[in-house]
Amino acid sequence: MAKQPSIKQQAFVEHYLNCWSATEAARRAGYANPESNAHRLMVIDGVKEAIAARLAELTMGADEVMIRLSDHARGDMSDFLTITEEDVVIDQHVNGVLVRTETVRRPVALFDLAKAAAAGKLHLIKTYSRTDKGLRAELYDAHAAQALLAKIHGLLIDRTEVTGKDGAPIVVVSAEDLAAARAKALEWEAAQDG
Repeated sequence: MAKQPSIKQQAFVEHYLNCWSATEAARRAGYANPESNAHRLMVIDGVKEAIAARLAELTMGADEVMIRLSDHARGDMSDFLTITEEDVVIDQHVNGVLVRTETVRRPVALFDLAKAAAAGKLHLIKTYSRTDKGLRAELYDAHAAQALLAKIHGLLIDRTEVTGKDGAPIVVVSAEDLAAARAKALEWEAAQDG
């Protein structure tokens, strides 16, 4: 087991995982001569092990990937909408003259980020923006996630059928037949040279 990295070396590791440049990481960690220290730090066993350990912590494992894909496949705008009602005033005109005004209630869907956050669903949002018509949100593609999960589980298998010329069966040639054909070809070549 390698020696634990010093506090300064651990700072180098963290900076390296942010910028991916050993020289820049050495500079940020406060090393006097970052150019020469960068290579030296990268070959220290404790530093290499610390980088590998932090990468293992930061990267997604197969289970997490499957969970994320499953969440995307199950994603649904109902997680982000609250249905309520509002009063709408309807004016009826006849020949440009107001003849009647009535108020009716109609259902309205409101984009509800608080509801989605409470349900832990915000990671399903691919894009979110405000437009002149209100909020715009797009979820990750559920169909694409379902197709990828189906492939992972072996439910969708791409197959290619290979046939011989004009759809005929492929002729299997034995090693002996191949050797005999090669011998004939060599005889023919020798006859052409001679």
